[in-house]
Amino acid sequence: SNFASCLKESLKAQGKVAVVLSVDRWLRNYDQRKGGVLGRYAVDEIQTLLIDLSKRSQSGEFKLPVYDKINQQHVPSDETILVGYKDVIIVEGTIALSLLDAIPRNIGHAWFVEIDEIERCRRVLRECWLRGLKDKEAESIYQARQEDETPVILATLKFATKRFRLELGAAFAQDRHQPQEQCG
Repeated sequence: SNFASCLKESLKAQGKVAVVLSVDRWLRNYDQRKGGVLGRYAVDEIQTLLIDLSKRSQSGEFKLPVYDKINQQHVPSDETILVGYKDVIIVEGTIALSLLDAIPRNIGHAWFVEIDEIERCRRVLRECWLRGLKDKEAESIYQARQEDETPVILATLKFATKRFRLELGAAFAQDRHQPQEQCG
């Protein structure tokens, strides 16, 4: 996310090393998903990595899955990250705050970052269009996410120690493939 990248760069300017982990790397293949937003992710695998990262007492190399969002499936990869003992780990993504049980409270911060709904809608539709879906199909997916994703995300707000609201919608020019009526 933009926010995670900015945070990483800010920490770098302070002489700290940060690693950004997007939970989307652990999205399940489309045909292996379970119900609800949490069922779309391999939550147990993410939690295992977070536990391992929180217990590290030295630098270590960790294997990361790679997910192809267009084809909605994992791709073979040997991608790894080297994480130093003092490196800051930034976990970002839709269900990030749902994973707090995997890390000790005394070593982490829980920040709730939200964007305006028009921009969120545009992002969802854009991703659907990239996968070749028609407008009606894309709108249906957006509405389904509103019903199963939004309540789960908002429920995690109570765990946040800080809340950020980013007004990004007005910052981007509306392109021809994003009619205003679809997103507000």
